[in-house]
Amino acid sequence: MNRLLTLATALILLLGAGTGYPYDPVTEDPSEQDAAHPARLGEDVAIASAGARMNGIVYVAQGPGPHPTAVILHGFPGNERNLDLAQAIRRAGWNVLFFHYRGMWGSGGEFSVANELEDVQAALTFLRSDSAARDFQIDAQHIALVGHSLGGALALLTAARDPSVRCVAGLAAVNYGTVAKRWGTDTTRANEIIERINKRNKGGGPVHYYADGKTVVEDAIRNAEQYDLLHYADALAQRTVLLVAGTRDSDAPIAEHYEPLVQALASKAGARLTKVLLESDHTFSDRRIALAHAVIAWLNSECRK
Repeated sequence: MNRLLTLATALILLLGAGTGYPYDPVTEDPSEQDAAHPARLGEDVAIASAGARMNGIVYVAQGPGPHPTAVILHGFPGNERNLDLAQAIRRAGWNVLFFHYRGMWGSGGEFSVANELEDVQAALTFLRSDSAARDFQIDAQHIALVGHSLGGALALLTAARDPSVRCVAGLAAVNYGTVAKRWGTDTTRANEIIERINKRNKGGGPVHYYADGKTVVEDAIRNAEQYDLLHYADALAQRTVLLVAGTRDSDAPIAEHYEPLVQALASKAGARLTKVLLESDHTFSDRRIALAHAVIAWLNSECRK
């Protein structure tokens, strides 16, 4: 199934996709509340990754469960957390896990893309644990990765490498391999990134990488081919994939990041790809409602099966 999802289609799918609720979870609160199993916030969740603690929260859907669960993966550095999506997805009957990777926003350990990929696996291990099933009513058989920007790259790379991940969404997903290859030839841009990371390390604040900028950039350049999403088209064609992009995205221009991946997946027989283009920027600043409609329509129609 390789289809272009229009916004009108997204809304139709959303309202009839098996949430069991006679309302639009993107724009309306539940019409009825389950007093015995209310929606709630699981605070101060600690996820272990390579001996470090990652800070997270779980948005628990109402009802006895078990609930399908979406993992929202933020980008670099994670100023846009997409927690409005988390709330809407919960109103649609899904749990949501949000967490900060190692070395970012108070989580322990050291930041690197390689570590972030391990961190996503650690989050999946956490969600599939008996304790998470008990505490948050998680359906471990229905877990979807929803990543934005660099988080989109992490989501897609993880899904390509882990057959147990059946559903993955990339929202303005960056092909980190493409970016890293450019750093390898554009020393000016590479030095800008190095300085950006080092400046944050020296200046303190909520984002602290615990890693030298040069180390981060050199690791990216050295592993650029491993991070290139186009190399994983065959594996991703075996997953259920949603790709959403903004036509005015200057951070991940669609001609470089979205269209090549769409074309690569579309060329694979049996690919289950849903693609959405929104007239917006990298963070979908003026299309948040449309973004939520598209994501939830896809989750409920493609990922509950």
